[in-house]
Amino acid sequence: NAKISIGIDFSASQNGDETVLTKITSKGYTKQYTVTGTLDERYKQIADIINSTPNMVNCQMESNSIGTPMYNSIIKLLDIKHRDKCELFTTTNSTKDEIISDLQMSIANKEIYFDSNDMKLFKQFANFICHWSKTGKPQYEGANGVHDDCIMSMAIAWNAKLKYQKNGNRTFATVLNF
Repeated sequence: NAKISIGIDFSASQNGDETVLTKITSKGYTKQYTVTGTLDERYKQIADIINSTPNMVNCQMESNSIGTPMYNSIIKLLDIKHRDKCELFTTTNSTKDEIISDLQMSIANKEIYFDSNDMKLFKQFANFICHWSKTGKPQYEGANGVHDDCIMSMAIAWNAKLKYQKNGNRTFATVLNF
């Protein structure tokens, strides 16, 4: 049975930005889910996907201004066996650079496989750009009005996979902020 890592890129807005969950198997096969509805409906959908993944080894959920409250709401809905395998991933320019670089390497090395019919993902890849900040650091983002939710979810999932490969089967300290 393939071990599965999950990455989640959250969105609270309805301006085209989406909440996307990506599953990656230990062999690099991906499946993406766009999660829609009210916040409570999205929490339930995400928890249902995670709870129905028997071989999940870890899950990283994006932490940003909205990520931590969403994480806390989802954690409450998870089975114990899945709850201990979830953690926050803090997105900064530095961590984004690291996970995008790792994703680029996995693509170049043919270690990751996408659904060839996923036009939304390929559109995001075609419009994903890097520019340099005033301090000389790379900044990645979607261009031409195209978001990067699918890419970020995949990069976070790939990061979760790499972390599991490096650290093995360990549980995470679940932090609930009420």
